[in-house]
Amino acid sequence: MKKIFLWSCMFFLLLVFFEAASLLGLYALKEIRDIEYKPLSAKELMPEHKDILSDLIHNKLNYIKFSPTLGWKIKENGYSPLYKSNADGIRSDREYERTFSSNIVRIASFGDSFTHGDEVENKDTWQSQMSAKKENLEVLNFGVGGYGLDQAFLRYKEDGLFYRPNIVLAGYMTENIARNVNAYRPFYFPETAGPLAKPRFIVDGNGLELLDNPIQKKEEYYRLLINPEKVLSRLGEKDFYYQTKYHKSAVDVLPSVRLFKILYYELFKEKVFNDGDYNVSSEAFKVTTKIFDEFVDTALENQSLPLILVFPNRLDLYRYGNFRTKGYQALLDYFEDKEYLYVDLFDAFNKLGSGRHMDDFYAQAHYSPLGNELIASYLLSYLKDNNLLDQKSVYSKMHGYRSKLEKVRSN
Repeated sequence: MKKIFLWSCMFFLLLVFFEAASLLGLYALKEIRDIEYKPLSAKELMPEHKDILSDLIHNKLNYIKFSPTLGWKIKENGYSPLYKSNADGIRSDREYERTFSSNIVRIASFGDSFTHGDEVENKDTWQSQMSAKKENLEVLNFGVGGYGLDQAFLRYKEDGLFYRPNIVLAGYMTENIARNVNAYRPFYFPETAGPLAKPRFIVDGNGLELLDNPIQKKEEYYRLLINPEKVLSRLGEKDFYYQTKYHKSAVDVLPSVRLFKILYYELFKEKVFNDGDYNVSSEAFKVTTKIFDEFVDTALENQSLPLILVFPNRLDLYRYGNFRTKGYQALLDYFEDKEYLYVDLFDAFNKLGSGRHMDDFYAQAHYSPLGNELIASYLLSYLKDNNLLDQKSVYSKMHGYRSKLEKVRSN
C-alpha cells in the first residue's frame, strides 16, 4: 500500500513537472516567436456572430446583404454612417449608365476593403478623388469589405461586365492571399464582423474549379444558429483552415495538449506564410496566381485593359521601413514573369509620402483620406505616364497588351 502511494505521488509530481514545463514552453513560444494557442472553434458560434447572423436573416443590415453567389455584397441604395451605395450596389453618391460617351474613360475597381475605402466617407475614397481630379474619368467602386480576390473576380464577372469598363482594376491587399482558400470567414479570422460563408476556387490541372458558396439561401444561416456543430462541419469540408488548424477541445485545459497541438501544426502543417513571406508552394499561392491569370484573361476577352493594384498594409510598410524586404515579393516576381501590368502601391507611400509618419496614412486599419489621396495621385500619374487617359489610347494599349501576352505564353 505504501509503495502504491509513493508511486502515485511520484507520478503526480512528474505530471505536475511535465505540465509546468509545457506551460514554460508555451510562454517561450509567445515571447520568442510570437506564437500562441489560437484554436479553431468548430462547435459553437461567438455571441456577436449570432447577433450579426440574426440581423442578416431578418434584413436588419443597412449596407450589406446576403448573396448566394458571392457570399455577401453591398445593398442597393445601402447606407451606413460613412458609406452610401447607389441603386446598383456600387459605392457611390451617383448612378452610372451602362453606356457612356467616347470622351469618358471608365475604370472599374474590384477588391476588398482597401478597394472599397473602409473608414473614410465616399468623397474621400481614392476612386472619388481620382474622378474629382480628372473630369473625363469615371472610377467605379465595386469594392466590398472582407472580400478575397476570388470574390472580387466573381463580382467583376457578375456585376462589372455590364458597365463595359475601359480599364479593370484588380485590387489586392497583400493579406488577401490567405482569404482565397477560405470558405467560412471565421475559420480564418475568428474576430471578423462578417461571419459568413463564401465561394472559393481550387486548382484543377492548369486551371481553376469553382466551389460554390456552401450557403445558397439566407435562411440556411438559421440552421447554423440552431445546430452550429453540424453546419460548421459541413462548411469546413472545403476550407483550408478547418482542415489544417487545430480545433478547440475540452482537454485544452492541459498546457501539454496546447503545446503539442501548436508544435504539430507549426512543424507539419502547410502554411500560407513562412516567417511572413508568401509560401510559394502553398495551395493559397497557387490559387491566387491562377485567379490573377483568369482576371487578366477575362478582362481582355471583354475588351478591357486589366491592371493589378497591390495595396500594402501597415505591416508591409513597417517591415520595409525596418528590413527593406516585402513579404509579397514572390507575387510581384510572378507578375514580372508573366509580364502583367501591375502597380505596387507601396511606391505611392514611399515616393509621395516621404517625410510623413506612417500613422498619417491610416485611419485605423485602413487608409485615411490622406492615404487615399496618395493612391489617387499616384494612379493618375501612372495613367498619364502610360498614355491611358483617353479611350482610343486605352483601346490601343489593350490590343497591344493582349498580343504581347499571347507571345509570352507561346514561348
